[in-house]
Amino acid sequence: MITESTVGTGPRILVVDDNPANVDLLVRRLARDGYCVHSLYTAVDLENEVDRIDPDLVLLDWMMPDRSGLDALVGLRTVRDSNRLPVIMVTALGEGDSVALAIEAGANDYVTKPIDFPVLRSRLNGALVRRMGVLEADTQNVELEAVVAKRTADLQRANTRLQSEVAERVKAESRANRLARTDALTQLPNRLHFTERLKTLSGRSSAEFEPFSLIQVDIDRFRAINGVHGTQTGDAVLCEVAKRLQTAMPSGELIARTAADEFSVLLPASAGSGPDAGLKIRGALADAFDIGGRRIVVSTAIAVTHSGPVPCDGDELLLECDAALQHVKQAGGGGLCQFDERMELAVRANLALKRELTDGLARKEFVPFFQPIVDFSTGEVSGAEVLARWRNPTRGTLNAAEFVQAVEETGLVDELFWAILPSACAQALKASPTATVAVNLSPSQVLDQWFPQKVLKVLTETGFPAARLEIEMTETALFSDIKTTKVALEGLRTQGVHIALDDFGVGYSSLSLLRELPISKVKIDRSFVSGILNDVAAAAMVRGIIDLCQTLGFQTTAEGIEEAAVARQLAEWGCTFGQGYWLGMPAADLVLTSPWLQHANRKVA
Repeated sequence: MITESTVGTGPRILVVDDNPANVDLLVRRLARDGYCVHSLYTAVDLENEVDRIDPDLVLLDWMMPDRSGLDALVGLRTVRDSNRLPVIMVTALGEGDSVALAIEAGANDYVTKPIDFPVLRSRLNGALVRRMGVLEADTQNVELEAVVAKRTADLQRANTRLQSEVAERVKAESRANRLARTDALTQLPNRLHFTERLKTLSGRSSAEFEPFSLIQVDIDRFRAINGVHGTQTGDAVLCEVAKRLQTAMPSGELIARTAADEFSVLLPASAGSGPDAGLKIRGALADAFDIGGRRIVVSTAIAVTHSGPVPCDGDELLLECDAALQHVKQAGGGGLCQFDERMELAVRANLALKRELTDGLARKEFVPFFQPIVDFSTGEVSGAEVLARWRNPTRGTLNAAEFVQAVEETGLVDELFWAILPSACAQALKASPTATVAVNLSPSQVLDQWFPQKVLKVLTETGFPAARLEIEMTETALFSDIKTTKVALEGLRTQGVHIALDDFGVGYSSLSLLRELPISKVKIDRSFVSGILNDVAAAAMVRGIIDLCQTLGFQTTAEGIEEAAVARQLAEWGCTFGQGYWLGMPAADLVLTSPWLQHANRKVA
């Protein structure tokens, strides 16, 4: 067994690889980054070598002659856990199954050969940061145990001191409980406090039940206030809304901040009627806000519903209020709506739909449909966007717009995605040797640290090439946690998966995303594309996006093309791809022909 070490003051990295050339390259590159590097040319007796070297992280090769990386990893995990000694496996690109086996055996992460060193640095840093957090927690636990021991001794000597500490703890717990139920910005009760109170009011016995109203106040276009004036001004607006609500309402109600731009009120019948309170709130918020010398007018959507005279279901009241709120928003916002019978039918239908969703997923009723994406330069179908369809036995085939909100509200987005992706990849593989498939992600999916591995597992199982898969993400999904998102997307890109920024032009920070994220394509939102023939501003916006992307080396896809003239104009401006009903309708099979092929052939002729 040969061991080497290099001088360095950084964390200790143990490289285990039977190939001297690989070891030499890794040692030199890691040492250059400041790491103290040790190396082994065999995994035999790795457990004892780890005890001797005591590394902070092990970089372990998968394929070795005397003892495999998997066997060594299994043995290592009997003496060192993954939290305190992270192991990153090094595998060849084609060893897809090894990744799953390594993760199951206790690997923290993996990199593929040939090694992309920026990716390796990122994963080393992430693993070491997580390890440091665990070690710091261990230290804190030791310190805490010492404090507990000391306090125990003190308590044995002084019962009076025990009483004092117990009293202090009760006070601290009371304060923590209060803070946990208070919104830090406005000092109003938060969503946790609100939902507990709603459950208490709605769940009382018939003898103790008192009717009450539920009022929700949503600030229209609050994101625009943050985008134009800054988040500090936005916070000041929220605090002023909270003050005006407290001034407008009687003392018997609960006022809470239940979302970023939403407030909720629980109003007992003895304190007034819901509609009257809603009008009073509307009046209180009508006057302009003076924030740091700026005059800001706030528009609000207000929804009101009532419990009725008997105990009720708090969750159904929330659904009723949400239905009334959506009614106001669909009318343009800035209004007040009370829940009525027509909305109740919609709420009941929504509840029934949600109950069917879980059964539908279990019965594999959700299938992929494909909308063609056309290459303007050749006229050929280069791929398709995958759209979910629900073949419901009683409702017929439903498109995503008819069930996506219910899927999001029931937390089944991730389950639906994994039900659709394997089938879409398998069908596309049969339909064409080159066509790509594009799939949309939600914010919750990209925050899953194992999401890249799950995608690669599907690609391995279906045999679908990573280079033919395109991940589409909107700005809304990206901004939920930009750092985590960036790491996940980088991991997918290194495997060959393409990343596209969807709905470009409707957000506030798209240009910064073009610079920061590993994207290769921009999808121009249909709201701009549809108006390029008769709206000068829309035409200028679309042409500007195309020119910008050409300069930056990005491809562009225009969505929502519904007539030939729009397609011709986009092609003349240099747009790379087109998508829309005129170019191809969504279908259960991947259709490889499009009307645009005739235009492309005519142009060539």
